[in-house]
Amino acid sequence: MNCFNYIKTQYTLIIFGDTGKPTIIEKVLSRVIVDTLGKVADDICITVILDDDGMGYSELKKVISDKLRSISKDKSKFTSNQFPTLEEHNDSFILIPLKGRGNVEIRLSTVPESLEKQVAKKCIEVKYPKNLKILERGPHYALDFLAMEYYDGNKEKLIRETSALLKDEVWVTDVVERATS
Repeated sequence: MNCFNYIKTQYTLIIFGDTGKPTIIEKVLSRVIVDTLGKVADDICITVILDDDGMGYSELKKVISDKLRSISKDKSKFTSNQFPTLEEHNDSFILIPLKGRGNVEIRLSTVPESLEKQVAKKCIEVKYPKNLKILERGPHYALDFLAMEYYDGNKEKLIRETSALLKDEVWVTDVVERATS
């Protein structure tokens, strides 16, 4: 994640990262908050989508809550007389700057297990059920195998085509609802 040219008040903000939860939570989320909180006139809403990796929603929510609490009290990011307040409401967290404008709301959504597993499982289930056993070797192996076998090695094409098949999954509709509400 080398480019942070994302502060655009006229455009929707989407941050993508496939470097895992620690990078997203520790680096990207922190940077977005510090660079935007109270510095843009509009309130910003960010949907954070993480693989649950068997961790469970409540545990991931606690990790995000702890990180946001830490960011809001970090003297290297804010001066002590400008610490934002953190409010938690159901599935969202709202950081409110001392000035009272330019709030940042973080909404948490999760992918059961991992996106790789969901894509591989759905691809096999719908298109290639005879390959069910390859899931036993893990989702990354399954994606590599399916891409080589059916998509001329193009994993991106496999993921793009299969992701359309996931649109009715409960977790997908939840993500879409959170991102559009």
